[in-house]
Amino acid sequence: MAANFNDQAMLCPDPREATAAMFSGEAKILRSSGFRLGCPVASVALNVASTTETVRKPCADVFATWINALAEGIAASGTPRETATDLASYILASLEGATILSRTSKSVKPLEQTAQFVLRTIQETIRETIEEKLPRLSHKAKGARSGTRT
Repeated sequence: MAANFNDQAMLCPDPREATAAMFSGEAKILRSSGFRLGCPVASVALNVASTTETVRKPCADVFATWINALAEGIAASGTPRETATDLASYILASLEGATILSRTSKSVKPLEQTAQFVLRTIQETIRETIEEKLPRLSHKAKGARSGTRT
C-alpha cells in the first residue's frame, strides 16, 4: 500500500482522482489476495504498536508521510494547508477503516461505499474553498452579468 499511496498522490494531480485510485487499488489488492492482504503498516500498528514504542513510532511516521503527500496534493488545489492536512487524515482513516471492514467481510463493498462518501467530501471541501476565495459580487454586478439593469 505504501508505494500505491505515494504513487497515486504523485501521479494524479486531482485529489479526487488520486483518492479514487487508492481506494480502487486497495480493492484490487484485497480481491487478488483472497482478502488476506491489506495495509501492512495498519496490520503491524493494530497488533503491536500499542505495546512496543520501537514499532509504534515507525508506523506513525509512515502514516504521517502518507498524510503529508495527500495534503500536498489537496493544498495544490487551493485548499488551505491546515484544511488539506485534516482532509488527508480523514481520507487515510477512511481508507484504513474500510480496508479492515472489507477484509473481515470478504467484500470490497465497504471500500466502495466509503470511497463514494470520501470523494463527495473532497469535492465539497474544494468547492467551498474556491467559493470562499471568489470575490462577492454586488447586486449591480450580478445584474450586469445576467444582462439586467438594477
